[in-house]
Amino acid sequence: MKKACLRFPGQPPNLQNLPKGCAYQERCAYVSDRCCLERPMLKGFGDGRASACFREDGQ
Repeated sequence: MKKACLRFPGQPPNLQNLPKGCAYQERCAYVSDRCCLERPMLKGFGDGRASACFREDGQ
């Protein structure tokens, strides 16, 4: 059974003018100072899913 994708409120980021750090920082309820300074690396889970989020690290 497929799990529903996480949805973010608001508009997607402008790909021609991405902010410094995480592209979802203005839409994410879990944003931290680190998100505004660094872009998280995309990590695959080996089952077709991937995440680019510092929170996934437990931080």
